[in-house]
Amino acid sequence: MELKQHVGVFTLDDQAIGRLERVVIDPGTAEVTHLIVRRGILTTHDKVLPIDRVEVGAENGVIVRLTADELEHLPDFEETQYVVADEERLERTGQSGPTSSGPTPSVPELYWQPTYPRSPLLPQFVDPGYRVETQLNIPEGTVAVKEGARVISRDGKRAGNIDEVVTTGDGERLTHVLISQGLLVKGKKLIPAGWIAALGEDEVHLAVGSRTIDRLPDYEA
Repeated sequence: MELKQHVGVFTLDDQAIGRLERVVIDPGTAEVTHLIVRRGILTTHDKVLPIDRVEVGAENGVIVRLTADELEHLPDFEETQYVVADEERLERTGQSGPTSSGPTPSVPELYWQPTYPRSPLLPQFVDPGYRVETQLNIPEGTVAVKEGARVISRDGKRAGNIDEVVTTGDGERLTHVLISQGLLVKGKKLIPAGWIAALGEDEVHLAVGSRTIDRLPDYEA
């Protein structure tokens, strides 16, 4: 199964419901656990899709066993919440600390789920008495690999960028990553999963040197 980022995601009856944004992988076991599916065009939000709901993954699209409504009810990839940070401010308002007349009052918590894409050009207005916490709704220890993640050889050279993730037929285990090389004229190499030493969102480190990668044949679909 081939999982190429930004390809369309479709239902069994060929309804377009989003596009593939990331692949979630357990670095320790090479298990593919989820896909991150982006919904919307101007206003976007990402959903966490279990890999067992994927029927077919190919270079031109991903077919899933669920409807658009069912996808919408899956958890969001990121949840941002504002939690109390300024204890002195709370003390001035009489909201913290035990009292002789009763138990410790509960601390108020603000929750905000963004309904629009966040932009670095727009300021985020946060009450100074709160701090921002972001939670990722993927299994602990897994990594949501970003599009174009850098691939670094054992000798510290940049081998290319992640172009596709290749899995077993059922989609449950990583077998290879397809990397693209070059700027204008791009070549591609197919890297076995066993060569991956460390896997991160932005970088993938290999256990082999650049000479080994250069000796690989160019990949042809």
